[in-house]
Amino acid sequence: MSSIFKTTSFRGPLILGATTQTTTNPPVSGKIRNVGIGVACQVSKQISYDSGSDFDTGMVLPQYSQILSFNLLIEQSWTNSSTSSMTIGGFTQSTAQGKPLFIPNGAGLSPALAISATEMGPLYFKQIAPDSWFSISGNTFNVGNGDSKIYVTVAANSATAGTALLYMSYIQSYWDLGPSITNASS
Repeated sequence: MSSIFKTTSFRGPLILGATTQTTTNPPVSGKIRNVGIGVACQVSKQISYDSGSDFDTGMVLPQYSQILSFNLLIEQSWTNSSTSSMTIGGFTQSTAQGKPLFIPNGAGLSPALAISATEMGPLYFKQIAPDSWFSISGNTFNVGNGDSKIYVTVAANSATAGTALLYMSYIQSYWDLGPSITNASS
C-alpha cells in the first residue's frame, strides 16, 4: 500500500541555515553563524512484554551518527507488571575467524528501565555511561565502522501482557561533519 502523503527522500544530514561562521565584529545581521542540524527519528517495530533477549527493533543508526534520546511509548499496559524492565543495546564485536563479527546485544547502551503496570509514558532512557551513545571503542557499540542495528532486552518477570514502541532521535553523520557545522572547538 502506498502512502497518501507526498514524501521526499535524500541523503543526509540535513543542515539548516546559511551562515557557517560569524564574519564581522561586532556581529551584524546576516553575518552571524546560524547553522543548525536537523534531528532525525526512527520508530521501532512493536516490542512486547515477552520479546526477550536481543530483540531486533528494526531500527538502524547510520554511521557516524550521535544518538540524542531513546523514548518508550506504551501502547498496551504491561498487565501485572511490578518488576518488568528493558535495556537498549547495539552489538558486541568479536574477532573470531580473523574478521569483525557483530553479535546482537540488547544491553550496553542504557541501564534497565522499570516498566510498571500503571506506566503510560513516554519513558526516557539514560546512557549507561558518559559517551555510551557514541563510542569508537568497539567493545559494546561502535557507529564509526558502519551502520548499527538497535536491539533491546525485555525482562518480563511478572508481566502477562503489554506492548510498546521505542523512539530513537539522532543527528545523522554528526561525527563526520566538522567544527563549522557542529560548533565543536577547533
